[in-house]
Order: sequence, then C-alpha cells, then structure tokens
Amino acid sequence: IEWPLQSLDLNPIENLWDKLKEMVYTNIDCIIWIAYELFDRIGECWYSISDEVCQKYIESMPRRVQAVIKANGLWTNY
Repeated sequence: IEWPLQSLDLNPIENLWDKLKEMVYTNIDCIIWIAYELFDRIGECWYSISDEVCQKYIESMPRRVQAVIKANGLWTNY
C-alpha cells in the first residue's frame, strides 16, 4: 500500500500531541500571556502523561494499519 509519508493515521505521536494540547488548555485559571508560563505549563503536562497512555497509542498500531489497509490507503478514523 502506498500512502503519504506523513500519514497521520499511522503516526500515533499525533494523538499524543492532541492529548498534550488538551491538557495544556484544560483547567487553566487564566490566559497565559508570557512565553515562559506556557513553556512551564507544557512541561508540567508532558511529564504528567503516564506510560499507560503512551502504551495505549503504541498498542493501537495494528488496528491503525488494518484500518488503512481496509480503506485502501485513504482516510480512517484514526
């Protein structure tokens, strides 16, 4: 199967980035105006992501590959 080199369907790190974004911008008490505050918030959230969450994305790879094969290389729900 040929697919784009940057196929998001086969790149679980994209899901991890989405998770990180959600964490950074959820439950914020104020707007972050200063770059270092945002940097600190990103670091806090990044280091709080559990090994289990990462493992979940890794374990989804066989399902991702099957979904892409079934879709003949086209878009999937991943």
